[in-house]
Amino acid sequence: MLAVGERDTVVVPAEKPPDRKINAHEIVSVPNEIQNFDKKSRLIVAFEDRGWTGPPVLVEWNENKGGYVAWNGSHRIAAASKAAISIPVRELDGRKLSSAIKRLKIERKRMDDEDRIRVLSEAGYNEEAALLDRELRQRDVFSVNTGANDGD
Repeated sequence: MLAVGERDTVVVPAEKPPDRKINAHEIVSVPNEIQNFDKKSRLIVAFEDRGWTGPPVLVEWNENKGGYVAWNGSHRIAAASKAAISIPVRELDGRKLSSAIKRLKIERKRMDDEDRIRVLSEAGYNEEAALLDRELRQRDVFSVNTGANDGD
């Protein structure tokens, strides 16, 4: 039973946006700083040899920044830029994400990886939340064989 003034919130899964490719320079913000330069170097070699073989990077358009803000894939984005390959992305609806951030009372500038998963789920992006969760759990077992599991 809901208390007076409360409302039951039903989250409807977001329609899966189509994947497409963009250039690295179109991404103006990444979620994490590059700390593992060995991983980045291995990714560059893998991308030059085989291209991008993993899942897309999750991005949202930011009008104020004039480009895309990435929700994952910091190392892959940096490596793709150096390897001069395009990046497969799945564009997320910034309005849905902003609404979810507001409902969860999260400060956007201080979001960590776990917050991003919660926001994606709250916004109805369950598949994308699961993708980010898998990447984070596989962060320490990254394999350059696929180029997909860099975690960031």
